[in-house]
Amino acid sequence: MDAALLFEMSRRLNCLLGVGIMSILELLGNRKPSKISFELPPELCRIIMGPMSLSTFYSFTFVPSIMHRLQSLLLAVNLKNMLLDHCMQNVTIPTSKVLEAITTKKCQEGFHLESLETLGDSFLKYAASQQLFKTYQNHHEGLLSVKKDRIISNAALCKLGCDHKLPYDIFGMR
Repeated sequence: MDAALLFEMSRRLNCLLGVGIMSILELLGNRKPSKISFELPPELCRIIMGPMSLSTFYSFTFVPSIMHRLQSLLLAVNLKNMLLDHCMQNVTIPTSKVLEAITTKKCQEGFHLESLETLGDSFLKYAASQQLFKTYQNHHEGLLSVKKDRIISNAALCKLGCDHKLPYDIFGMR
């Protein structure tokens, strides 16, 4: 019997007559079909739950979110440790702030990197300006401004991050 014909026949039987899977298998001569699927209307389907209650089953729907949060926290801890390894001063960085710094607005969390990004951009411009002014005190301010723009450009920051393998740590690419 052709699989397409069997599928069409099973669909008609299931939808019109309410015949279950056993009747379809009987039509096949009790053979187990290979790679054949049957469509059943929801009225004929029954969820057989074991000793697990529906509320317990529902709680399992939170597992992916919990695992994602744990993965994000582990990433934040690794980034924090990487930052502290390169820091000469004895500073403490809360892991929650590192997590906030790597969380985008699209994640729809209660926190995201937008406010830290504004603060970081301002600090980066200030630090670059201070370093350039100390290094090139006798140069024209227009030249210093161009140098500062080159230092804090997205391309330069991306190259710096890639040189320090930052994308590999953030995105888990190894």
